[in-house]
Amino acid sequence: MLVYSITSQKSFEVIKIIYEKLIDVMGKAYVPIVLVGNKTDLHQERAVSFEEGKRCAELWKATFLETSAKQNESVDDIFLQLLMHIEKDNNGSNPQAKSNCIIS
Repeated sequence: MLVYSITSQKSFEVIKIIYEKLIDVMGKAYVPIVLVGNKTDLHQERAVSFEEGKRCAELWKATFLETSAKQNESVDDIFLQLLMHIEKDNNGSNPQAKSNCIIS
């Protein structure tokens, strides 16, 4: 999960650097990512548009969500998306593996 503040263009630029370093460290062309624009409760101070975040996520083949941790908006969705990515990644890399984990 990579999180930036929608009120800070600098934080958006920093997550791009973190993403590049993550790709380098992992040695893969693709790493499952959930890109999160936080602080939607401060929409009047928005510096990063929804479209900018969405474009970045599409480029990285990531899931994109905007949220407000302060108002607890879409926070559960972030973790649900993370779990879905983990499950998909685990099943894709080892189709014979069986999971003993049950999510309800």
